[in-house]
Amino acid sequence: MAGSMGQNLKIPDEVFQCLGDLKYELTIDKKTSTVSKMDMDLSDFMHKLGSTLADKENMPAEQKQVIKAMFESMQIKSTVIFSQFDSAGSIVIPEEAKK
Repeated sequence: MAGSMGQNLKIPDEVFQCLGDLKYELTIDKKTSTVSKMDMDLSDFMHKLGSTLADKENMPAEQKQVIKAMFESMQIKSTVIFSQFDSAGSIVIPEEAKK
């Protein structure tokens, strides 16, 4: 976690294994039997993530407390609405992506 702002943080897979289940709610459209909406509250996930990351890193206790407090104060909720199924336009893969 040490480093300047803007650097990518690589989180080891074992960190995610310690976080438990991710809870979400799906809404199914009765007419089409497709998922029309997904609601997720990621707050508990972020609280656990901050605590786990701080505990795994080698840093002063004061810095660990700051990280834990920052993640503990996060409230993250997400709603995704699914619509316009099968209506995507043509997709063009750039040549540089094919290499």
